[in-house]
Amino acid sequence: MVAYVYHSYWAILAGSLTSGLVLAGGAWLSSGWLPSRPGSIKAARDMLTFGLGVTGYNLAEFLSRNTDGVLIGKVWGAASLGAYNRAYRLLLFPLQQVSNPMVRIMLPTLSGLLKEPERYRDSFRRAVLPALLLVLPGVAFMIAPADTLVETLLGGQWSEAAPIFVALSIAGLLQTSNSPANWLFLSQGRTKEYMRWGLFNVSTSILAFICGLPFGPVGVASAYSISECVRAPILWWLIGRRGPVRHRDLMKVIGPHLAGAFASVVTVCLLHRWLLARSIGGIPDLAACFCLSYAVSLTIVALFPACRGEMWRYARSRGG
Repeated sequence: MVAYVYHSYWAILAGSLTSGLVLAGGAWLSSGWLPSRPGSIKAARDMLTFGLGVTGYNLAEFLSRNTDGVLIGKVWGAASLGAYNRAYRLLLFPLQQVSNPMVRIMLPTLSGLLKEPERYRDSFRRAVLPALLLVLPGVAFMIAPADTLVETLLGGQWSEAAPIFVALSIAGLLQTSNSPANWLFLSQGRTKEYMRWGLFNVSTSILAFICGLPFGPVGVASAYSISECVRAPILWWLIGRRGPVRHRDLMKVIGPHLAGAFASVVTVCLLHRWLLARSIGGIPDLAACFCLSYAVSLTIVALFPACRGEMWRYARSRGG
């Protein structure tokens, strides 16, 4: 409405403020909470400690998500920043729309099972299968035909974003597979470790941005993907040290999906080149690559006994 009346960039701010106020107001009304006299700080110490860890991680995450744009805009200008931003949002922003709701679902589920380690592990395995099987093949699909995808979705004027998109792709794959780590940190109350991980994440990300900055937006994107490759095994080593889900469990759950995703990237790349050689592009090209990516991922994941067992269990539950 503000944009329609005033035709100003202030409409973006108005939209963000309105969204925040509506969500806060709805949460307040639905919770039934009313202001009262403050209670004892000692009684709320655990809650405050938990909240401090989450806040510290979120602050670090905010810095890691925005520092690259600030540096590119400062050194390479608005045009390069625009191309980088389009590629970043096209690849990584949709992933956040999937991972954030999953945290809200899995946090109360897993938190209630902490005293039952076997059920905790079982719930984690059952949740990871559909989450990663839904998202990872989609990310893998977007990588190989990035030139066609960017031109189809954004237009030919954004062709500069395609190589940036490809350079960010490894980060997209790994961040998707890493998203269940948030469920484990938060449901186990390990927010101090969570905050430390966030600080390590932002420190290494900024270092990567600085190293890649002399090579332009593609260099920044490539350096970010490389840093994600370094961080991923550290994250899973850290999360598997404690709690019901150990390193072996993580390898059984996450490994097959990553193998399927990388196999999809290779096969989709070959199909994309074959189609282009026959002057088949646009929507038919993307549709074929999309179907192949999911077919290959599903096949690879099904080769692993643990994942195949989960698939059969899902199939029986849906059939029943």
